[in-house]
Amino acid sequence: MGSVAPEGPVYVVVVEELCEIVPTLCGLIYRIKGKAGLPSTWVERKPDSEFLNRTLIERDLLIMSPKEIVDAFQKAPGYDKVTDEFCERIEGIYREGGFRFIVLQTPSELLNKVVGLLKHRLVRYVPKLFIYKPKKMDKEMWELLIRACWGFVRSDRIIFEAGEYYLECSNVFLKQIQSVVNEVRKKLDPQKWPKDSPTGEDWLHKNLKYIVINHLVFNEGIESDSIDTEYGDEKHPPIDVYVKGRNIAVEVETLYGRGEPVERINDLLRRYKEKGFKGQLWLVFPNQQALLFCGAILKLTKNYRMAGLNVEPYLLDITGEGHQMLNGKKRAPGLMKLGSVIKLLRNWGLKREVEWLNNY
Repeated sequence: MGSVAPEGPVYVVVVEELCEIVPTLCGLIYRIKGKAGLPSTWVERKPDSEFLNRTLIERDLLIMSPKEIVDAFQKAPGYDKVTDEFCERIEGIYREGGFRFIVLQTPSELLNKVVGLLKHRLVRYVPKLFIYKPKKMDKEMWELLIRACWGFVRSDRIIFEAGEYYLECSNVFLKQIQSVVNEVRKKLDPQKWPKDSPTGEDWLHKNLKYIVINHLVFNEGIESDSIDTEYGDEKHPPIDVYVKGRNIAVEVETLYGRGEPVERINDLLRRYKEKGFKGQLWLVFPNQQALLFCGAILKLTKNYRMAGLNVEPYLLDITGEGHQMLNGKKRAPGLMKLGSVIKLLRNWGLKREVEWLNNY
């Protein structure tokens, strides 16, 4: 789904077991590829004709149950107003051409009927369709994948359902980031705290610079006096985090509101290559972004390494337990190479090319 073009409607059919995970990923992809800002979102559990008429065409992310619509289509064509309204709205969305996600959460027993409705009855108005059902994996594999999405945090609560564990880890993730930020502020001179970006930045981008500093100081053994943020001159865009003396440049990329990630990343790498940068370039991504676009990230960084740019992609290990699972030694909250995370997943029997959400 990360490869979807930001043009026209995207329909996503997801079984109920994944209804907490897939819509969240749709929202994330919209934040990355769509217009700047958060997607306008609506959740509707029991759509009727009035809902379809007033809401369906107005939202960037719509999450709804298709049961009533499927039931209406089982009757004679045109018999139910819900059927007519749904067809008209689907046609209207198609002709408008705006980028948006329509997520249909369905019980497993209705999956084939919903897919059939969109693939056959309405196929001319449904240019992009994704269908997701759970991959058959044991509980430990699901837990590892979800923890990898959220910086290897864990929940102390006993949770058996993957979607609920995913939401729980997302909440723990935010708390853990704030905890690391607070610790860095306690341990370092306030003059060493990261500077604000001169062009503005969101909460996540700013606080990931704290994670980077924590990693450099407590995992790499670098003195805080050697670390600067928003480093540069008037001739070049500032570097998010820079290590003087060792010539390490760290660029944090949340990818929000940037359009196609591959273009954004390529522009950044090309800029460093063209100015003849001879040090180490670290690209730091939030984990879900790195995993969604890992194929493009790995291919680009490999190509630029072959061209002489010493670049490495990283994501977050904000508990230090990702390293512990891979190497047997826990580290301070910080970073982990994307290649190392892929190695960890493969060690557990999960290959990068096998999607953790199984496309139908």
